[in-house]
Amino acid sequence: MTSHRIITDPIHIIGIETRTSNQEALITLPRMWERLFQENLITQIPNILSSDIYAIYTGYEGDHTRPYTYILGYQVRDRTTIPPELTGITIDPASYEVFTARGRLPDAVVRTWELIWTPEVDARRAYQTDFEIYGEKAANQEDGEVEICIGITG
Repeated sequence: MTSHRIITDPIHIIGIETRTSNQEALITLPRMWERLFQENLITQIPNILSSDIYAIYTGYEGDHTRPYTYILGYQVRDRTTIPPELTGITIDPASYEVFTARGRLPDAVVRTWELIWTPEVDARRAYQTDFEIYGEKAANQEDGEVEICIGITG
């Protein structure tokens, strides 16, 4: 089950980034999550609006089989002060199809992405910026919930 969301205001994120691909994701993405918590990045980022963690996919070189930039961070009021070693990105207003991954995490997220990569869903993707939101419901690793927002065309 999906829903549609139109983001009308920019969402500013500050966090850490890497360049990766889905072929490398099982190694690179867990390392990013480890770093987020080991370095306690939430305490280093100014003007955080909530404790929700954003995982952003952008800078696509093509479809889901090609490299992309992965940014893990927190929503902030603005990007005027970006600490050294961190990066900032703005999610621009756009239309998104929202998928909800439910169940054991991160397995439920992986299963939901596999659904997104099917030809019928993939054909609607804009391949500009996609993101996951890890809110309070994601804290339960055994029965969690994560929103996956996919930028769509039209």
